[in-house]
Amino acid sequence: MTEPDAIILGTTGVAVTECKLSPSDRAPSHLWEGRLDSVGKRLPTYVGKNAGLLKDNISDKDVIPVYQLTRMAFYAIELGASFGVEPVVVSLANRGNWSREIHKPGKSASDLWDMFCEILGKDSRRCEAIFWQDLRELIEDKPLDALSAYLSTHPCLQYAFQIERLVCLLAHKSLFSYLRRTKKGPGGNSPGPFSD
Repeated sequence: MTEPDAIILGTTGVAVTECKLSPSDRAPSHLWEGRLDSVGKRLPTYVGKNAGLLKDNISDKDVIPVYQLTRMAFYAIELGASFGVEPVVVSLANRGNWSREIHKPGKSASDLWDMFCEILGKDSRRCEAIFWQDLRELIEDKPLDALSAYLSTHPCLQYAFQIERLVCLLAHKSLFSYLRRTKKGPGGNSPGPFSD
């Protein structure tokens, strides 16, 4: 049985998130698949409770490669209805291996995600794929130092060019931000190229 990795409730939506982190330099060994017996046992309950979960004529076999995501869509719809907000299914994954073919299904994470979005019915239209690398680029504030350090040093996200790019990006943005706040140029007190 699988459960959401993260649920974020906002004022207009609820995001049910499935997080996957695996090395960038190779395809994940598996992602969102389910076993036929689990799908056959539970899927009728989900569809029975929410007829708009999947498009018509979607078989258990269609759902097996993306079963965990299908469950997340069910939870999102249920939570969205409970709180009166839009349900969103989110995949948080590693961009480095998003397009690498996974041996068993013979498809990439990107292919499987597209397949999942295609089988969803009218009640689960909103899907968002985001990447750990995107989060790293957004983190600049000191309260997020621990998360920034975690994302910057996690072995699955380490590539020399990515770390170098991140360091350069953060240094550039920090310098740019400092110069804009202080209206000082690199030489000291005189206005610099970043001044208004």
